[in-house]
Amino acid sequence: MEDARPPPSEKSRNFSLVTYATEDCIIDVLDKKTEVINHFAYAFHDCDKYEDGTPKEPHYHVLIKTHNALFVDTVIFWFDSCVDSKGEKCNTLGEVALNFGYCFRYLWHGNKADKDKFQYSFSRVYCDDVQYFKKYHIENQQYDDKLLHAVHDLLNGETFTACVYKYGRDFIIHEKQIMDCVYRMKNEIGTGQVRF
Repeated sequence: MEDARPPPSEKSRNFSLVTYATEDCIIDVLDKKTEVINHFAYAFHDCDKYEDGTPKEPHYHVLIKTHNALFVDTVIFWFDSCVDSKGEKCNTLGEVALNFGYCFRYLWHGNKADKDKFQYSFSRVYCDDVQYFKKYHIENQQYDDKLLHAVHDLLNGETFTACVYKYGRDFIIHEKQIMDCVYRMKNEIGTGQVRF
């Protein structure tokens, strides 16, 4: 029998999910995966609106950092048995979080780009290790921006090998995504659509 699921995506250790599951379901999944998960954080968004002002359905943003690289589909599948507040099977969407710090700050709309969105209180964010997130993703934004720095270096002529040594394991893990980004940006620069 042929598998109906799409082919697996890139492997990563950092994931950003949006789910309509209940908090109990989320906690249940996180508890069952403690041996796989290194860190996690989540927040309930019930005041978000579309650009036209229509309220969005209440949902949770969930960030997961795993010990080992996994496919994003694997992490989404963990939430497959979750239900929403009506007791119905719900949808969970996910992607690799290239900038984990940005995704973490998004939990309360704390990024500069989020200034026009509803500002949630940081107290609504639940995370397994506040000190970890505070140290690496609030105070030291350079930590999670290193992949963006790698893109910048490659665009400015740095060799691939030099970037591997400079940025290490995360660069190797996210090589395809980084190179796709560099390729797209070079195309946009060549057409005059991007300026630094």
